Amino acid sequence: MEIPVLVHGKGIYDSDDMKMKYTGMILEGSRIKEMGPFEELGPAYPGARVMDFSDCYILPGLVNTHVHLEFTPCRDTYGIYRREDRKTRLARAVEHAGTLLRSGVTTVRDAGSSMELIGALWGGDAGAKPGTELPRIQAAGMPLTPDGGHLAFLGKTSNGTGGLIQAVKERKSAGCGCVKLIVSGGQLTPGSVPEHDSYSREEIRAAVEAAHELGLPTAAHCL
Repeated sequence: MEIPVLVHGKGIYDSDDMKMKYTGMILEGSRIKEMGPFEELGPAYPGARVMDFSDCYILPGLVNTHVHLEFTPCRDTYGIYRREDRKTRLARAVEHAGTLLRSGVTTVRDAGSSMELIGALWGGDAGAKPGTELPRIQAAGMPLTPDGGHLAFLGKTSNGTGGLIQAVKERKSAGCGCVKLIVSGGQLTPGSVPEHDSYSREEIRAAVEAAHELGLPTAAHCL
């Protein structure tokens, strides 16, 4: 049986009351079992392992639902991505994930990167080393985009209803946690027009239904 952990904080934020309400928190595995005064929780859990952060305020982790870990945020994002080799790009993606965690972001959705990133995040030849601390990551992998579409430079494209359904199945098999669908053009990709639809209504519906049948949530790029 896992030993409970008693966290001692200067203040622990209560999301319901929206204020610093407690000084103690009992963790069992990855779940919060109980919160209350540290002085009361100690005697109630005599065998608990104590983590002393009594000089710190403890807040819920932040959630960032839209990042591209492989990209460099600058004026030449596209150019840098195209010039860099695979190893450099994936190593930087892992570094970006670690930076997010250190800033307080504990859950991240990568809304579009190469399919290679999936393996790199969980230990690949160019990715995270064993023991690397990363946030929880819901990775979309390569977005579903047509030939010449927004973010097509990331890798494989998907065309027509059949192609989209097959692409969704490939994302599931690769370990993606969601499916990103490019619904319109985007400003980052040369030749892509934001005002133009990428897929028909029927194609979008087919992709979304296929994803949901496999238990994958969907996200859409749409300008």
